[in-house]
Amino acid sequence: SYVDIPTHTGPTGVTSEASKQKINAAYSIGGPSLAVQTVEQATGVHIDHYAEINFAGFVSMVDGLGGVPVCTKTPIQDEKAGLDLPAGEQTLDGAQALGFVRARYFDPSADLGRMKRQQQFLGAMFNQATSPAVLVNPPRLLSFLNAAAGSITVDEDFSNREMWNLMGKLRSVSPSAITFQTVPVWADFD
Repeated sequence: SYVDIPTHTGPTGVTSEASKQKINAAYSIGGPSLAVQTVEQATGVHIDHYAEINFAGFVSMVDGLGGVPVCTKTPIQDEKAGLDLPAGEQTLDGAQALGFVRARYFDPSADLGRMKRQQQFLGAMFNQATSPAVLVNPPRLLSFLNAAAGSITVDEDFSNREMWNLMGKLRSVSPSAITFQTVPVWADFD
């Protein structure tokens, strides 16, 4: 999505003027704080806290769960994402999962298709993390929690207490109660 990115002064005192760019440019220009500000401005949704998981952390978390099951309607072959999956049900390891959520060149819907796969995968990952296969398996649960704790970067105001409270609330959330939203797409080139 092309959005208005607000004026931003970085830690070195250099100011980036407001501009209209792809939404992910906000992170490149001003890091998490500008990304949050941009999303809030574009959507009208207030963001309380920011959490970030890097690629290596994502792979570790999926592997900590023992993989995540997904079902693909068609084969996925995306050389740039390092992915070659047959159609049907399969359990993805961390490296395959990263390729799955990053793949876009095989799909005529490109980034929109990638976004739908990311949402599909996050739902499947939540299902796996809250399944008996993980919750009643202490080594697997500990492996996942250690991978998550070592992989997440949060804003400075997101206290450990708030994180534990959030995790406690997530324990009672049914995977079927989770919905994903997509910001509408339209072109305004004026």
